Amino acid sequence: DPSEEDNVGGFNLSSVEESKPSKPKINVLSWLKNPQLYLVGAIYMSTRLFVNLSQAYIPFYLQDSLHEGSTYLAIIPLVMMSSSFITSFLTSIANKHLGRHLTWLLGSVLGCSAALYIQLGSGTFLMKYGIFLVAFLVGASSCVLLITSLGMTADLIGESTDSSALIYGLMSLTDKVANGLAVVLIQKEVPCLRLYGLVALDPPDILTTPAPGCVTPLPTEMPSYHSHCFSFYKHVLFYSTGGSAVFGALFVLACIVFAAWKRKNIKKDNYVLK
Repeated sequence: DPSEEDNVGGFNLSSVEESKPSKPKINVLSWLKNPQLYLVGAIYMSTRLFVNLSQAYIPFYLQDSLHEGSTYLAIIPLVMMSSSFITSFLTSIANKHLGRHLTWLLGSVLGCSAALYIQLGSGTFLMKYGIFLVAFLVGASSCVLLITSLGMTADLIGESTDSSALIYGLMSLTDKVANGLAVVLIQKEVPCLRLYGLVALDPPDILTTPAPGCVTPLPTEMPSYHSHCFSFYKHVLFYSTGGSAVFGALFVLACIVFAAWKRKNIKKDNYVLK
């Protein structure tokens, strides 16, 4: 009997549920007026730039800048994924004891360390051993930044679960637009190096028509290993990973300042009320 199920220990559960005050739903305009939405959105966008661009251009960096064999194209992403998996357990502990902001900043330090080593490292040691350190740092940093930024987004939503779809949709929008623009800009700047310039070409008399869409002429000789053609993706990784980590860190610091300012105002209002 439904009436008997609602009565537990002499209390009517249905009446208790009906008596609970319903939280007012936050509309879209109210969210757009919230400064924290833009701060968290910038942090999430920076995180996705770091994660997606590093995963997209690491293979090109291995192949063109370090001249690694095909084996490394499989091993290095595996190291990145493994370090992300291991770091995920530590990230939950760090978020619990250090908080979101400090944990994200620690992740950005790992990312900046990897970016600096990519830019400044060279020689046989980097090609044989150092690249594993780079893979570990990039994987660990990606994990820390992504888990923590998702936690920040959940904290922003709080109890306003009716707005979850809106907030996650806005975060995803900034992510997709920023990554799309970044890839377009990077691909527009790809220098003289072309894949068919690294293989033996047929005699010129056989090539009767140029390749469609060829903007730059075919290279007349093999570029030097120190040419900017080969170092392009090294610079791409340095600026994309390091730049996004620094950019996001600035907004994390802004979040810390904003939270401190908000707490100060709340204390001031409480003091006035007393």
